[in-house]
Amino acid sequence: MNSQLLMRRTFDLAMRGRGFNKTNPIVGALLADQRGRVRSEGFYRRFGGPHAEVDCLAEIMDVSPMEHLYVSLEPCNIVAKTPPCSQLILEKKIKHLHVACVDSNPDIAGSSLRYLQQAGIEVESNVEGKTGQGMHRQFFVNTTHKRPYIILKWAESKDGFVGRSGERTKLSNWASDILVHRWRAESDAILVGTNTALVDNPQLNVRHYFGANPTRIVLDRSGLIPRDSRALQGTQQTYLLGKEDTTITAEHLSSIKYDDTTPLTSILTSLYQKDVGSILVEGGPTVHQYLYENNYWDEIRIIRSPILLDDGIPSIKPVQPIGEKLCLLNDEAVCIFRETSAAT
Repeated sequence: MNSQLLMRRTFDLAMRGRGFNKTNPIVGALLADQRGRVRSEGFYRRFGGPHAEVDCLAEIMDVSPMEHLYVSLEPCNIVAKTPPCSQLILEKKIKHLHVACVDSNPDIAGSSLRYLQQAGIEVESNVEGKTGQGMHRQFFVNTTHKRPYIILKWAESKDGFVGRSGERTKLSNWASDILVHRWRAESDAILVGTNTALVDNPQLNVRHYFGANPTRIVLDRSGLIPRDSRALQGTQQTYLLGKEDTTITAEHLSSIKYDDTTPLTSILTSLYQKDVGSILVEGGPTVHQYLYENNYWDEIRIIRSPILLDDGIPSIKPVQPIGEKLCLLNDEAVCIFRETSAAT
């Protein structure tokens, strides 16, 4: 039986819930016999719904002592929105449990595995642990720092410019646009600064991919963005960060005070408490520069175009190494990860 291969399958299952989990982790689970044949599979489908273990074992009435349960993250052993999965494992009389990594939630943090071991269950941890740690990066940042996972995203020209001042500059191709809209669908919120809202007048929704629209977060500390801006229209949940506005009557729109006396940490904490687990920061360069220099980021995603601009607004030149690359016709997407232990 190939434990590594089976665990990698739980990662595939977990990814099917991405974009629906908010501040909870994406998790996959499967039940296999001693020869590695999969009997049942499940994943965490939506925020507040049944956990992956429950989804996997829901229709399983009898478990052989020779069968093995694989889970991408340590099962929970606390009562939250759902009953603890550790009890379900005992009730199903599962004798063999394999997990990729330990839960970073301080209320769990390995206690579930110790509890199940004491109950006589054979537990193997750190199966494909490095990959598991990477997949659960967002959840680890959420639980450790009590704030959303922050992704800085921009497109840049071949000669290192993100655009020209005061004008909308299209750099990415259609394949990159599809990927960016997938990123939007997988994020709880999307954030832009004042200049981006004024110059680009973006809708900040999902059009070229399937999935729910993210919550919109628009920075407007000087009150310059008109109420008919496309970033504020429609029914999409929207937070306007800047001057408190008690005249707002639209149900989807609300203001959050953010000025020079307001710590950014308090804004991020407030958004996390509203179940915003991840924020895709799409612009502009001033916002990106501030967040990067002040270490308010966890991941950077750059669309690199073959287009030459010759001059314009220079892009950030991250010093961290590239973690992943993806070719998108003549564009290239690169991803840079910050060490989670260093996250603010």
